[in-house]
Amino acid sequence: MNRDALIAELATLLGQLPEAASQGFAAAREPLCCEVLLAASGDPELLAMLGDPGLEVDFGSVRARCEFWRSVFDLGLARLVVTTVPWIYRSQQARGFSASCFQRLLRLWMRAVEQVLPARQARPILEVFAWIHGRHDEWLRLAQDTGTGAATPEGAWAPTQRQFLVHLLNGDRPGCLLLAEAMVKTQDDLRQFFVQVLTPALYEVGRLWETGRISVGDEQRASGIASLTMDTLFHLLVPFRGMKGRVLITCSTNECHELGGRMVADLLAGDGWSTAFLGANVDPRELLSLVRHIQPHVLGISIALPLHLKEIRELIAAVRLEPGFRRSRVVIGGNAARNDPDLWRALGADGQAPDALAAIALLEAWWLDMAPLGT
Repeated sequence: MNRDALIAELATLLGQLPEAASQGFAAAREPLCCEVLLAASGDPELLAMLGDPGLEVDFGSVRARCEFWRSVFDLGLARLVVTTVPWIYRSQQARGFSASCFQRLLRLWMRAVEQVLPARQARPILEVFAWIHGRHDEWLRLAQDTGTGAATPEGAWAPTQRQFLVHLLNGDRPGCLLLAEAMVKTQDDLRQFFVQVLTPALYEVGRLWETGRISVGDEQRASGIASLTMDTLFHLLVPFRGMKGRVLITCSTNECHELGGRMVADLLAGDGWSTAFLGANVDPRELLSLVRHIQPHVLGISIALPLHLKEIRELIAAVRLEPGFRRSRVVIGGNAARNDPDLWRALGADGQAPDALAAIALLEAWWLDMAPLGT
């Protein structure tokens, strides 16, 4: 069965899930997690996998997986399941865990649901889990796709990207900085460097971590060097700020991946927007306070991992109630958004951008409508 057929089948199943079942699962998250952890203690490999430091950063913990399932049930996210499950298979196997780990853990979730939820709530949840459990061969096949997720640069920037990636993987901070300073002299150079060099290099770093070829420490070191490189180039953006409206960019709840959001904020600043980037893991109450103060024309939310999508939908709904925001717009981006082109609809946003250039183009189109509102 191909990917589209899997999505269609699961979408039908999720569309039949009663609201009471998804609400029951959400309300019982803590006892469900406790049941799964208790049961996993009898399976040494599962216990090791759930405590693996490389996986824990992104998707390893029971609570992280619980939030994922909660979002799937609440929002009916069939496409996100079909893209995320092979990723879990791939990253777990790359760290030496058997291909059956996902199936065994899913059976523990099914048992926990049976034990914790009333039968009328448990039954439809179990039907979804059973469907996913029965597609083991399809998940294994889809897990073989290890594409970078970003276009490989061509032409003049290709050698720069390859050289920058080598420096990045070697932890060569001076090499990265010197290469960036040599290649970036103008505003257009900066945009091309971010899109043609930095973005594909970071996606490749993520792919190498995902396939077990580098450690989480290597990935974090590369992110730190990329962030420093962006700092070094930021001075090129200063003369271009403030000609358009205000943009507030943040990361999703409990999100630690912030480079993508920051890159978009920097490029929008260079495109004439007055931007504020809040970084990772911002408290929703603080974000609402800043929305009241700044009254942005656009709120951008970067979503790398699909773990707290229900909270993001609630946040967007709360932002729309702010008097100074009601004629403004919300855009989402990040890896989770790239994996599901319709995610913005499920979250109640106004659009989404798969990459920085798409974000610039989308906001430019929006600004033509919003400019009469004033700045």
